[in-house]
Amino acid sequence: MTMLSCQQESTKEKDRPLLDNVNSRRLNAETDKEYAAKLARVGEILVNNPVGITHAHDMFNKALEFDPQNNKALLYSSFTGILMTLKGSMNRGKALMDKPEDYDNLINHLTNEVKYPEYVDFLIGKQTQSKFNNYQDIKSFLQNEVVDAYESASVKLNKVNGDVKVILTQLQTETTETRYDCQEIEEDGYTYTDCKVKSEMDSAVTLPAKTITVDLKDVKMLASGFKAYSAFFKLYTAYTITGQKHISNEVQVKEINLGRSLTDQETHRIVKKYPEYLVLEKDHRINEIVQDLEGIIEVGMDLEALNNQFCNNELRSSNLVKTICFSKEAREDMQKTLDYLSGPQEVTLGQDINGEDVKILIDLPAYLNNPVADLKSLIPTEYNEDGTGNYTVMPELNGFFPNNDLLEKLKQVKSE
Repeated sequence: MTMLSCQQESTKEKDRPLLDNVNSRRLNAETDKEYAAKLARVGEILVNNPVGITHAHDMFNKALEFDPQNNKALLYSSFTGILMTLKGSMNRGKALMDKPEDYDNLINHLTNEVKYPEYVDFLIGKQTQSKFNNYQDIKSFLQNEVVDAYESASVKLNKVNGDVKVILTQLQTETTETRYDCQEIEEDGYTYTDCKVKSEMDSAVTLPAKTITVDLKDVKMLASGFKAYSAFFKLYTAYTITGQKHISNEVQVKEINLGRSLTDQETHRIVKKYPEYLVLEKDHRINEIVQDLEGIIEVGMDLEALNNQFCNNELRSSNLVKTICFSKEAREDMQKTLDYLSGPQEVTLGQDINGEDVKILIDLPAYLNNPVADLKSLIPTEYNEDGTGNYTVMPELNGFFPNNDLLEKLKQVKSE
């Protein structure tokens, strides 16, 4: 939403002006598509004000009930769906703050200085929401609610089948602040939303709205971005972090007492005391990344063409995504990543004493399909005199090195 609301381009006469009064009440002559378009427009008005996100999200979802192919509702609801996961997050995380007064000070700051009591209500949410008692709870929240929101957003964006004209209210000038004031009205047994322009100063001037084009290339970039975030969170949340705070505290205390940093061996001893730490979650979602590989590879197959579409293209001056330029090195790195995701690939570990490359075969999809159950199993069993790990036995990496030749290859690499 920040991306959408921070555009500063001046509008043209053909752009649609602000409407003095818009409401979501359905007229007798309106078709489902016309009514859905009205609901999507009301939602669009509401997202211009940060306190209207919840109501706007409801408007977009209602619009999709009447017209599942309404492009504007699909676009906006993909964003608001992600934002809705944050509802109540401040109150849910209260127990994790260092001091109870920190929470109260934050609430007072938002209420009295930022002057958005409704925004505070959004962040506090319902008192019945489950609380975050530790960082493992936050990780579970990311693994489920946040990932699902990104997945849903990507699905919705992939349904968009045409350009979307995003109309953004110009809220203020140097002398005037104009905003929409929206409220629910109950009448004849049903409820609808009514929005009116509210002038904050006597010399109010109704300004034209800004219009930004969101075309299918923009949508493709957004959908791919959401998919990438989803994959990142699936990886990030795959293993438990139960005990992490205790481990950090124990390491810190020991380093203070010794007056130096701990060796790998000393740190590993502490980590091994927590059996639940870095164990694969029973409901992990790493395997879903493999299922998504086909789509990820398809998106990035023609990186050169993608670069040409978005880099220094003057025809996109009124678009949401105006310019994104990938350097030659970045495109090569992205292509390598796509290769690794597609199946077994050779990578160079270094050079041997004759200056020849030492290569090894890796299979990333195989590992993602069968990840290590406990990352602590990768801790070495023997150590050098300085406390660094000495791997004499190949750790079980579940197919990541298909030929089981990592130690052999490492011995071939010239030592520096």
